[in-house]
Amino acid sequence: MNNVECPYCGEENEVSHDNGENYSEDETTETECSGCEKIFQIETSVIFDHRAIATPCLNDGNHHFEQVYGCPKEVFVGVTMCRICGERKTDTAKNQESMKEYIKSLNKKDD
Repeated sequence: MNNVECPYCGEENEVSHDNGENYSEDETTETECSGCEKIFQIETSVIFDHRAIATPCLNDGNHHFEQVYGCPKEVFVGVTMCRICGERKTDTAKNQESMKEYIKSLNKKDD
């Protein structure tokens, strides 16, 4: 919501977010009504919204792991993630070998 109603006259006033204003629940800010020109304070509330997501793999253990890709690609060798719940697994031996070879190739470039 970008507007707030003046508590004196009911005029809609735009809430300023310049310089990070009106984002913190710990502070109030003063503003002048564009209608009646009286000063009032703005208090910010943050509302959390939650929704349920079915994740059957957390119940039956049948995760749907897929290869994770990134840059540099050698860092992600042996890294997989379940496309449903986001659980990650790493084949440590494969990953360490890939990193070892990658570091070796970087060292060769320095020569």
